[in-house]
Amino acid sequence: MSRDFFLRITLPVALYCCFGWWVGTKLIAIPNFQTFKVLNIVGLTYDFIGVTVLSRFISSNAKYQSLISGRVAEQFSGLVVFSGVGLIICGFFGPDGPSKAHLESFAMSAFILFVLPTITYINNVVIGVDRELPWSPEVRAKLFGGFFLLGGILIQLYAAVLDLYG
Repeated sequence: MSRDFFLRITLPVALYCCFGWWVGTKLIAIPNFQTFKVLNIVGLTYDFIGVTVLSRFISSNAKYQSLISGRVAEQFSGLVVFSGVGLIICGFFGPDGPSKAHLESFAMSAFILFVLPTITYINNVVIGVDRELPWSPEVRAKLFGGFFLLGGILIQLYAAVLDLYG
């Protein structure tokens, strides 16, 4: 195994899975786990990423645009997938706690509703896994930031509806 493979793939995957497990253990320990509160945090995080990527500092620098539409997008895709996997594993095999059953269903739903669309979008529009994309790094960085800004707003709206009717 080469050093580059270890640093770009093996180590981040292990760290992301551990992060998902850690988040899962924290959520299991919450006595009154409420989905809309977690979704608000996820939505705000998506908003923060979107605003940061679309900021003038990033959007006016070709070096940062290339970095965002390349390695940052790849690593963020890995973070979303493997922290989701770690969360699912923690939900099924993690420690017992007052919200263990709720975490199991939340982790599976979150993976299907948020993780799969996120990686599909990033891989097909920003990174271009199977083919060369026709867009410049500048456009791909803006598409990356726009996705997270819009996605964060939609997640927060969904969380608000859950809170209103839950």
